Amino acid sequence: MIKRSYKGKHQAVKNLVLFSCFAVGKGTPVVTQPLENLKTFVIAVIGAAGVMMAGVSTVLTFLGF
Repeated sequence: MIKRSYKGKHQAVKNLVLFSCFAVGKGTPVVTQPLENLKTFVIAVIGAAGVMMAGVSTVLTFLGF
């Protein structure tokens, strides 16, 4: 007779349920905060690229190109 152990699978489900409860208990900022951080990062990168383009344009204008 073969005994099968499902303990690992049940533990994974239990961990998932506990994590879900933890996320629900903390409210929506737990889910939305990483998105806000990503949005801020993307805006900063776009702004830095704009500043660099303006600087290059100024230098090229100064040099007469």
